[in-house]
Amino acid sequence: MARRAITFDRAARICFGIALAAAIAALLYYLRNALLPFGIGCLIAYMAEPLVQWNMRLTHLRGRMVPVFLTVFEITVVVGGVVAIFLPEFIDDCHKAGELFHRYADTGLDATFLPAWLHRLVHSNLDLHDIGRLLHDSDMQQALGQVGHFLSGGLDAAGTMLSGIMVILYVVFILVSYPSIMQGLRNIVPPRWRHISNPLITDISTTMKRYFRTQAMIAAAVGVGYGVGFSIVGLPMAAAWGVFNGVLYMVPYVVYLTIVPVTLLCIVVSLDGGATAFWTLWGECMAVYAVVQLTADNYITPRVMSKSMNLDPAVILLSLSVWGTLLGLLGVILALPLTTVASVYYRRHILGESDAK
Repeated sequence: MARRAITFDRAARICFGIALAAAIAALLYYLRNALLPFGIGCLIAYMAEPLVQWNMRLTHLRGRMVPVFLTVFEITVVVGGVVAIFLPEFIDDCHKAGELFHRYADTGLDATFLPAWLHRLVHSNLDLHDIGRLLHDSDMQQALGQVGHFLSGGLDAAGTMLSGIMVILYVVFILVSYPSIMQGLRNIVPPRWRHISNPLITDISTTMKRYFRTQAMIAAAVGVGYGVGFSIVGLPMAAAWGVFNGVLYMVPYVVYLTIVPVTLLCIVVSLDGGATAFWTLWGECMAVYAVVQLTADNYITPRVMSKSMNLDPAVILLSLSVWGTLLGLLGVILALPLTTVASVYYRRHILGESDAK
């Protein structure tokens, strides 16, 4: 294929495109906290759209208003039921874990079985009394407040409530206008560029559907696996760890970071049993990690997730860093599908490669 000559006009267009991309990136970075509720609302609406379609078929209604509110009600009932079932047990386990952390903070370095340097490292870098107080004094209101504080990006209580309300409103309005929004994304591009934009929008939609909806089902299975496994080995807060690890599985490799707090919890739980109890409990927890991750990565994911989503681990970690820096939590959530779309677009339209390779 003949190379196109670098003319002044083409160079100016390239420079303008780079400047425009940099300006958009800077604007997204500046507005990342304000965009987080909107991004979460879009993500929830996108994942809930199949349920809206199912409710439309169930109710035989052509309009979307009633099916949308029915969908929101169903989601609220399911989430509320899960919280009502597991949150009291989680809080009780938090109280027990808090007492263990207090005991570990008060014991001398010779009272436990691991090397002294490791205990000095833990005691010097972690406020164990503060962790124990946080866990022991936690209640339902505080637990929900901590979740809201995290999702709101560290805003105050009023900001947290406002962010939660905004997410719900975004979900409702996006679901009600979902078909027109999708069509509007295609029509916003000038007609002479639609031969490029329409396939790109289709690729984004397909990739998002393949990643978020499929990965959510895999993450749910992973969460159940961790919860059951940790319950069998007797780790405190097993259900909470299962939910937490299932959510983290949505972002590749991040779930392995929880090995550190799990190890610390094994230490404090094993105070009475000594080295034997620690190594037994820790080994069983590592076996849970191995079984769940190997099953998910080598059996479940390859069979339900298209191979086109596979990226090099180094590229995945780089994309998490870049998109996370640019858009914060929203960037971490969108990093993999956006990188996959960019990779497919680059191979197809820049390198001219065929998808059938």
